[in-house]
Amino acid sequence: MIGFIELDRRFRELNKGAMQEDEALHSYIWPSPDGGLGWKDLLNRRIVVVLGEAGSGKTEEFRNR
Repeated sequence: MIGFIELDRRFRELNKGAMQEDEALHSYIWPSPDGGLGWKDLLNRRIVVVLGEAGSGKTEEFRNR
C-alpha cells in the first residue's frame, strides 16, 4: 500500500455570484490568480467548507492534517 502523497493542493474562495457550472469549470481550468489558499491558510480560519468531487482525496488530506 502506498502512503499519503502530499499534493500541495491549493484552494480558493467560492464566487457566490457565479453560476455553479462556471465555478466548477473555473476551478479545474484556471488557477487562482493569487496562488490560492493552502492548508495553513485554511487551518487558521474558524470555519471552512471544502467542496470537491467524490474520490478526489478530501478525506485522506483531512486525516493527514
